[in-house]
Amino acid sequence: MPPQTASVNAILLDAGGVMLFPAPELVLPPLRSAGVDPGPADLERAHYWAMANGDEPGRQPPDRNWWFEYLRDYVTACGVPAADVDAVAGDIAGLTDGFSWTHVGPGVADALRGIAALGVPLGIVSNSTGEVEQVLRQASVTDGQIFVAEHRGGGQLATLVAQAWDLPAIEQRYEEFLAEFASPSARDPLTSLTELVHAWRRFPSADPGLPARLLPGRWSGARAASLFAARHARWSPDAVMQWIGLNKAAS
Repeated sequence: MPPQTASVNAILLDAGGVMLFPAPELVLPPLRSAGVDPGPADLERAHYWAMANGDEPGRQPPDRNWWFEYLRDYVTACGVPAADVDAVAGDIAGLTDGFSWTHVGPGVADALRGIAALGVPLGIVSNSTGEVEQVLRQASVTDGQIFVAEHRGGGQLATLVAQAWDLPAIEQRYEEFLAEFASPSARDPLTSLTELVHAWRRFPSADPGLPARLLPGRWSGARAASLFAARHARWSPDAVMQWIGLNKAAS
């Protein structure tokens, strides 16, 4: 008998690292300061090399330091000298803290439309906060369906949440962040941006990113996220230019 061909009922795609990549405008300044100037295709190849290298047998499984380890492989693939890899990776880590996977890969929109034209349900694995969905929609990638996980039964979710996370303590840290960075002015943009990123860096490992219905009323995490995005956008351009100037002066 001829082999049976399995029918495809649906297609699920992972957005991050397949359709979306780290923003070139954030990774290029430190790379150029290190003497390399990769083009878009080089950045894409470096990404895939770094991801594949992270899956090599014998490598430690991903943990909270995975981003820095990824960046070490990434800048190595871009041609950064071995002696400068840690420094350049650290600089990029600071500039890309938060959501920075905003570059839609070439051909992504056309490829998704081609898949959708097959008539097979298409889903995109996104993050729970909707950031990936927002970027894809900004790029006019709207043909597929984007799914989120759903709790289907068992005990009360509020009880589970209270057992798993100390939300009042997390909210207190958000309130402290809001107070510390309330002013939009920055006398020293590079120092201010570094302090902002360093302060924000502690939240992804502490805040589980729960839906609003499971959070206390007037949850300060949303306000803190908006404040971080606003301050990061306001201070980043001057901070990058200041950083480049300092490197030129030191060389």
